[in-house]
Amino acid sequence: MERKEFLDGLKRHFKIEQGFNYIDQALWLMLREYRIDIIKLDDHLHSIFGEYEEERKMSMNELIKAEYGASALHWVDKAI
Repeated sequence: MERKEFLDGLKRHFKIEQGFNYIDQALWLMLREYRIDIIKLDDHLHSIFGEYEEERKMSMNELIKAEYGASALHWVDKAI
């Protein structure tokens, strides 16, 4: 994924302004591609929605689709 697409997607779908904090550094070093650090995204979602796996009985994908829509889920799938 290109830099602009990555940063724009985080901002558009998740209102994350500091997108560089969500880059998977290992994949960046190996592939020179912008990929999401899924653990940091999960931590971000937990900071907003709490322990959604236990409280809502939802996976991360289900939560993203329910709270942010199918386009956000599609973007995450592409950014992994």
